Amino acid sequence: MKIQRKNEYLEEAVNSKRSIVVLYMAKKKPPKKRTLQDIVYSSRSKEYISAYCNLRNDRRTFKVSRIISIDGHFFLLEKLEMLFWWDDITDAMMRI
Repeated sequence: MKIQRKNEYLEEAVNSKRSIVVLYMAKKKPPKKRTLQDIVYSSRSKEYISAYCNLRNDRRTFKVSRIISIDGHFFLLEKLEMLFWWDDITDAMMRI
């Protein structure tokens, strides 16, 4: 079984124009489950995506390194600071 990387999941969602469910951790906030639609890479770089967020009912910009999971596929945390929220992350994982 091939293990896909986060960017491969995002690239597939962008190209197929499908929605995805992510577990996203905003800066210094507990992670939240969000459904994202109409995903495109930000004009800044592939480090950011722009998508319609059903949680906020608005188009938002998301930092790719803060996406913890996509459609139930979990990825390694990319920043040590995120370990501070480990209890919140594990609680959110249990609710998925």
